[in-house]
This record gives sequence, structure tokens and C-alpha cells, in this order.
Amino acid sequence: MWQLLLPTTLLLLVSAGMQAEDLPKAVVSLEPQWNRVLEKDNVTLKCQGTSLPEDNSTQWFHNGKLVSSQDSSYFIASVRVKDSGEYRCQTLLSTRSDPVQLEVHNGWLLLQASQWMYKEGDCIHLRCHSWKNTPLHKVTYLQNGKGKKYFHQNSDFYIPKATAKDSGSYFCRGLLGSKNVSSESVNITIIQ
Repeated sequence: MWQLLLPTTLLLLVSAGMQAEDLPKAVVSLEPQWNRVLEKDNVTLKCQGTSLPEDNSTQWFHNGKLVSSQDSSYFIASVRVKDSGEYRCQTLLSTRSDPVQLEVHNGWLLLQASQWMYKEGDCIHLRCHSWKNTPLHKVTYLQNGKGKKYFHQNSDFYIPKATAKDSGSYFCRGLLGSKNVSSESVNITIIQ
């Protein structure tokens, strides 16, 4: 359908005096919001872009290759490491989105954050995510190797107003049954 609509749409744009650079850029978002996930998690990418009322198809690109033309949501069930990479989308009346990076990790625990760079005063949201959401107990969030926050039952950790002293290397650890497991370390940077 794209092959038929694209020349017609371009003709309409040219006759209306619009250039391709005048089109709005599509935007990709992740649900859940985390760009770092564990194997077997489900991920939904959503594309926001302008389309015609009679055509809401969206093109999805993974590492530059067209992977699907479908609805504005792209669902990946039970992600695998091979699903890691750069995702972009495009609708008929929008230009290709900026890339969204998806990292799929193999392991028991993964520290997730809404982002890795924050401005001073921003709220930092961290999550200690277990494989297949297995119940996790006695969870500790650590910064530069020192305990920062402890929860008896797994819980998200918030730093309400980031300061320069919150920059550093973070990881989490806890008990999966009787097994003591830790996530990989990630760096969080606070900029002024």
C-alpha cells in the first residue's frame, strides 16, 4: 500500500508547496519505559506521527532495515539479545524518527533507569528488575560499591532531587529464593 500511496502523497505535498523537510518527525517511545530489558521480557514500541485518516500504517526499522509495516505499535514478545539495537519508525506524513536504543541483556537481575544522564534537581528513578519478574527479596541499591537504599521486598528507588554527589556507578542485588544475585553496574551522570 505504501508503494501506491507514496507517489500520490508526494504529488499532493509538492502541489501544496510542502517539502519533505516540512513534514513533522515521528517519535518512538517504549512501553514499559525502560530501554534496558532482560531476555523473555515483552516490549512495545509506539510511534507517534502524522498519517492519513484512511491509512494509519507505520513502517518500523531495526538497525536500518525495514522489519514491519503495520500499526503504530510494534510488539516484541519474549525479546532476545538479537532484538537489541536501534529502532525507528515513519508514517506516511512524517519523516523517520530519531533512533531509540533497545538493550536486551541475559541474566538474573538488571538495573533499569528512565535515563542515564540527569540535570541537577531531576528525579532519578531506578528499578531492580528480575528475570521473568521472579520475586526478589532483601534488595540493596548500591552507588560506587556502597549501600544507598535497602528494601525488604523489591521496590523502585527514587532520588527526588539529583545533585552532583549522585553521579556514579550503580548496581542492585537481592535474593531470588535463596540465591544471592547482583546486576551489572551502570553509570549515572548528573550535569549542571
